[in-house]
Amino acid sequence: MAAPIWRSFPCDRRQLRLDTVLICGQSFRWREVKPGEWLGVIANKVWRLKQDDEHVYYQVYESTENRPAQSISHAEGSSKLKIKDREKHVSTCKLEGDTEDGSRDLEIVCKKEHTDGFTRRHTKQHRHRVSKVSYETDTKRSVRDSSVGLNTASCVSPDSTKVKVEKQDPDDSNPEYCSILRDYFQLDVDLESLYRQWCVSDAYFKKTAADFWGVRMLRQDPVENLFSFICSSNNHISRISGMVEKLCENYGSPVAIVDGKMYHSFPAISSLAVDGVEERLRELGFGYRAKFIATSARYITENHGEEWVASLRQRPYEEAKTELMKLCGVGAKVADCVCLMSLDKPGALPVDTHVWQFTARHYLPKLQSAKSVTDKLYQEIGDHFRKIWGEYAGWAHSVLFTAELRHMQSKKSTANQVKRDAPPVTKREDDTVRSQTKAKRSKIAQPKSSSVTRSRLK
Repeated sequence: MAAPIWRSFPCDRRQLRLDTVLICGQSFRWREVKPGEWLGVIANKVWRLKQDDEHVYYQVYESTENRPAQSISHAEGSSKLKIKDREKHVSTCKLEGDTEDGSRDLEIVCKKEHTDGFTRRHTKQHRHRVSKVSYETDTKRSVRDSSVGLNTASCVSPDSTKVKVEKQDPDDSNPEYCSILRDYFQLDVDLESLYRQWCVSDAYFKKTAADFWGVRMLRQDPVENLFSFICSSNNHISRISGMVEKLCENYGSPVAIVDGKMYHSFPAISSLAVDGVEERLRELGFGYRAKFIATSARYITENHGEEWVASLRQRPYEEAKTELMKLCGVGAKVADCVCLMSLDKPGALPVDTHVWQFTARHYLPKLQSAKSVTDKLYQEIGDHFRKIWGEYAGWAHSVLFTAELRHMQSKKSTANQVKRDAPPVTKREDDTVRSQTKAKRSKIAQPKSSSVTRSRLK
């Protein structure tokens, strides 16, 4: 099987921001392997993604033997190729040979031992993909591609690298792969049009959205989405990501080795329903969530079957949510997350701490005096936003959720920096502060009855 190459499809950055969407708490299977480049698993394939202002670029790994191919390009009439990633120059070589079906099985001899990436100057008709690299010394060879003609140059070094190449599909994309990504990112939904609608109906959204374009909802696998969010109870993104990774490593199937790391598919429900799962997950640090996962998997297996979760896409929003809430560890928020992120319910609106906070500050001030989130208040918040934002209220809420999350992370980072920059406190100073604080508190009359504090929002 040929090694993967970089492919692309047109996508404006205002329609999709990978650096926001992949880390905002929707999916927990993506990691940034270097600035602007992401690795993750979709549809039992490993994907490497990156983007510029106008395109999304992707590599796909489908077996454990795959690794990314280096790519070079032949520009007719040019004697040099400029490699984009490493800025190395290699001599252009003559190419020759073709096959009956028009595909190429060619060899090229280059000056350099290794090249990465696409050339900066190229034409799609003469772009080639390196699929295998071998080494020859004290050899000068050149081959010619009949489509290029004689306007070529030979390699200049006796110590050369022989590279087997094949011609790349001129349209620079793969219909199957492109379809998977477009479905996953729901690119048929015009996000800019939705933003314009929300900005007209909501002044606070208009103010916030100016810095958060390209935030859209993923359309995830329903089973992965459900069990990932069962792990989210009283949890944070990095720890949830670790738990999801452990689920895949222990109960999923191998997909591919990429950069020395084995990636796995998400487990089938039946794999999580077998005896011993709860005990094993507790050993792996899942805590009480281990019971939620094992019990829910058994319930689905015994009462519905593997395809049941995906079948909820065909049910109305309220029915799908009610069915999900029958599962162990699934409350209103988790059910709404699954409805929104994998069951095609764009009006579903999960309410957690971050949503509560920006709602209380900017939309429903009465929430500031509420002691906890009751079912009635939860429903009221969702209905309030659905009235303002319409059918895609869940998408709009995700933009503000992302902004709130970024705001909280910024505050935390600032607080940590202030703490690091503060001068050390001596023991004498510390004792003085403690004494003053104790004396001040003794002057404050305490109420006879204990006060009720707001419970932590789940």
